[in-house]
Amino acid sequence: MKSYITGLAVAIALAGCANAQSTATGGRLPYTPANYSHADSGDPVLYAVSTFGTGGAEMYDFKTGTRIGSLPGEYGNATTVCIGAKHDVWEAEGGYSKGSMVEYAPGAQKARAMIVTKYGPPYACSVNRNTGDLAVPIRARIAIFPRAPRFAPIYYTPVDHARYTSCVYDGSGNLFVVGHTRRRGGVFLVELPRGTTTFRTITLDRKLRKAGGIAWDGTNLAIGDGATSTIYRFSVSGSQAKTIGKTVLEGGLDVYYPFSIYNGTVTAALAQTTSAAGFAFWKYPEGGTPFKTFSQGYYESFAVAK
Repeated sequence: MKSYITGLAVAIALAGCANAQSTATGGRLPYTPANYSHADSGDPVLYAVSTFGTGGAEMYDFKTGTRIGSLPGEYGNATTVCIGAKHDVWEAEGGYSKGSMVEYAPGAQKARAMIVTKYGPPYACSVNRNTGDLAVPIRARIAIFPRAPRFAPIYYTPVDHARYTSCVYDGSGNLFVVGHTRRRGGVFLVELPRGTTTFRTITLDRKLRKAGGIAWDGTNLAIGDGATSTIYRFSVSGSQAKTIGKTVLEGGLDVYYPFSIYNGTVTAALAQTTSAAGFAFWKYPEGGTPFKTFSQGYYESFAVAK
């Protein structure tokens, strides 16, 4: 099932909910001065969203692990980030009852667009790098903003009594969304094939205890079991998803929140057994012991701009 919210923004952003609005932004600088030249270099940048602290995303040089700045939340605490085709960053911000998607250009000094999300704060997002469409699971709905932020969202509810936890576009522009049903607690996977308007159910060949994060590793889907620190790799053919392997993150927190896979590396949160658990790098798909750890605080969402 899908529903349309009509309206077209004529300014820089569209608030796609019951009413369409355009919102200009300003205020705090989203990048610290150290990031300006780095953002122009094209080097990969890791964004790590902290549960506490700045309320926004910390920025790290992916190659060296050096902290290079931050991307503060301008409209509330950040909950997740995702990356567009031109290194632009979408940061989800907000509180319990409402939220927004805020766009920053690479090296920008202020946000350039803000979209209000009506049904609650997003905790995951993904950008179709072929079209610019932005997908955002929001509790019991999946919002897709065509060519974000230009057009109002289309809301989908492909599974009854469900909560959607994470999503990802693959390299071909197919959208995959993972979630769980509230009545039975079963984990499910749905797909919106490229160029279509109807989701289809993908049957997993194994049961997961809890829906977690999802990522595209360049070849296969990687879905986290949200009750453990294990990521399962699935090969999708038609309406079937077959398990082809798993990656166990020793010392990792459960992979309920979005994790990142880039250049043979998984970035995910460490188990919160200390006052400042931090996050770590693991080899992918090998997993095992992390080869680099960061102990700056509690983190729950990761993305790499490349």
